Amino acid sequence: MSKDIRPVWAAIDLQALRHNYRLLQNLCHPGGVMPIVKADAYGHGAVEAVEALWAEGARMFGVAYLEEALELSEKYNQARILVMGPSLPTKAEAFVAAFHGTIIPAVSSWDQAVAFSQAASHAGTTLGVHIKVDTGMGRLGFLATRTPGDSSESVAHIIQRISRLPGLHLEGIYTHLTDADEEISIADEQWGLFQEIRSDLTALGVSIPVQHIANSAGILRWTGRPDRMADYSRPGIVLYGISPSSDPRPPADFRPVLSLCSKITHIKDLPAGHSVSYNRTYVAKTPIRFAILPLGYADGLRRELSNLGQVLIRGCRAPIIGRVCMDQTMVDVTGIPDAAVGDEAILIGRSGQDEITAGEMAGWCRTIPYEIVCGISKRVPRVYVNSEPA
Repeated sequence: MSKDIRPVWAAIDLQALRHNYRLLQNLCHPGGVMPIVKADAYGHGAVEAVEALWAEGARMFGVAYLEEALELSEKYNQARILVMGPSLPTKAEAFVAAFHGTIIPAVSSWDQAVAFSQAASHAGTTLGVHIKVDTGMGRLGFLATRTPGDSSESVAHIIQRISRLPGLHLEGIYTHLTDADEEISIADEQWGLFQEIRSDLTALGVSIPVQHIANSAGILRWTGRPDRMADYSRPGIVLYGISPSSDPRPPADFRPVLSLCSKITHIKDLPAGHSVSYNRTYVAKTPIRFAILPLGYADGLRRELSNLGQVLIRGCRAPIIGRVCMDQTMVDVTGIPDAAVGDEAILIGRSGQDEITAGEMAGWCRTIPYEIVCGISKRVPRVYVNSEPA
């Protein structure tokens, strides 16, 4: 789909992506950087993101599901891809078939480990895996904490048993931070518990060569703590120039990668007392001029922006009026008398001296910027700019 046919597009600045990756390399030193490109690289386009990051030297990437890994491995068959999301034990054979030393599953349960072991042994191969431990997230992974008097097997002993299963190579171990963007003390506790598990494994004679823990928030909060960067760090949202915290601004020196753009397709004058869009949620108090943008909630422009959000036209802010529709959004351009059909409207990004960030839009919607960029639908074409390295 071309923006010349339907003038709506998301511009993806690959130079900004490469710039952010280089910043992260410095912040994560001496460890490496594992870019997280799940959810189509947070709505930015996974194949194109991996291509740009591969040129910068990235060789290991993280995704959520096997399907995402397969899409990337078709083009980048030398990339190593960690599949961090859950998988049914019955799908173990599919992982083994796709493995070829590059697609690496995470193991979060004993049943999963046994299924991978059996599938790998049946195929006559050895499957590299990363063990996921739960140090506080309360989601996937082997639970690292036990209550006093709990007689259940420790996580280290479970991992020791997994290490003895045929057909498996315990290549890595990792955990996920639950609250590094708000409570760094909790992240510190998780780090301490993670290291206790590592020490217990060493005492049991289990050697796992790779460890990783820091996500975007962890990387930013642990800046200057090279001991916390481990062998890899896993930047997600910050890689795309978006703050992982509630701050609507990008972190210092990071550049937003995505801009959401449209063009005015219609301008109309209304008298005072006339309503705009469904349910008459907006009624003009005075005569107004408004513009129509050809996108709506089917494109990922959230309905919560109705009578609340803003866009940039000719460097000026134009408020969204009335309900955001499935395919159209109305903005008040009464205060922008030169606004004309064909003018660009910036929903996320910069126009003149002003900028609307994904974080600011998330604040209007009372959500997080992750949901904003991941929610931009497939019917919005991605247009890649600055594709050549600087």
